[in-house]
Amino acid sequence: MNVLCMKIIGGLILCEKAAKGEVNITDEIEMIQQCLMFERIPDFWLVKSFPTMRGLSSWIMTIKQKLDFLESYKENVDQIPKLI
Repeated sequence: MNVLCMKIIGGLILCEKAAKGEVNITDEIEMIQQCLMFERIPDFWLVKSFPTMRGLSSWIMTIKQKLDFLESYKENVDQIPKLI
């Protein structure tokens, strides 16, 4: 999950820098921009993720729910975890 989050954050930071003109637009940045526009998940994010047929926004919400679950589990290790 950490690798996936770092890949997503890194890609979005690159997109932001490209939009400001701080870096050149690469194939990866262009792919991320197209996927954001068309509500798709970039293939290089899916390689690090679970298989899904969801759209990008639904997939992001699922990732957020999984991270929230792990965070609550980390804070309350001695309790039985809640189901998602």
